[in-house]
Amino acid sequence: MPETLENKLHAISAALKDAIETSVDAFQSGVDKKEIGQLWSGMLSQFMEDMRNKSRSTGENLLAWVRMPRI
Repeated sequence: MPETLENKLHAISAALKDAIETSVDAFQSGVDKKEIGQLWSGMLSQFMEDMRNKSRSTGENLLAWVRMPRI
């Protein structure tokens, strides 16, 4: 695996863990969970849109490369 890809994915993982902690902290300090959920929904929707667009432009189904256990 290209080292730069591995490094980027590691950084994204760390940023997501930090965002999860920030989300919990915000909720515990009184921020409405719907507001927090909207932010997460927006980010995840943008990610999925970016993946679909890149899949169309490359002719590769990028999401098919990813295996996820049942959640």
